[in-house]
Amino acid sequence: MLGFRMGEASRFQFRVAGLVVQDGRVLLHKVREDDFWAVPGGRGELFEPSAATVARELAEEIGARAEVGPLLWVVEDFFTYRGCRYHELGFYYAVKLLELPPEVQGAVEFAGREPEKRLIFRWFPLQDLPGLRLYPAFLRQEVLDPLPAGVRHVVAYERDTA
Repeated sequence: MLGFRMGEASRFQFRVAGLVVQDGRVLLHKVREDDFWAVPGGRGELFEPSAATVARELAEEIGARAEVGPLLWVVEDFFTYRGCRYHELGFYYAVKLLELPPEVQGAVEFAGREPEKRLIFRWFPLQDLPGLRLYPAFLRQEVLDPLPAGVRHVVAYERDTA
């Protein structure tokens, strides 16, 4: 996974995420203990194309087969999480789920397949996004607007997320 520590309290990571909007809802996930949500995804691996990372993460985490669409946002995200300062470079893709496993079809909320990660997935109505604790925070409004026609660069300075 592409990321490294700088001392005890700083970290850089390369994250790739897939924005899934379907039937007026968006799929988000969180670590069970956290009180905020994020777009599903994970860290890229060395020599793995970023679009392949999104497809792999969705297959590993929820057993979904996905069609990865265009790159929407490149996000430089600066935040603190559990006492560690992060500099995250994120690629956010539009994604269409082609197939979901039977155990999650129709579910509003479900656990991820990797128990050690303790991930919870939930479908949220799009109109709930402005009031949701979603990071990066720009997504709370940006997902409601027409998605960008080209790649948009965003620099996000977040307060403590947890």
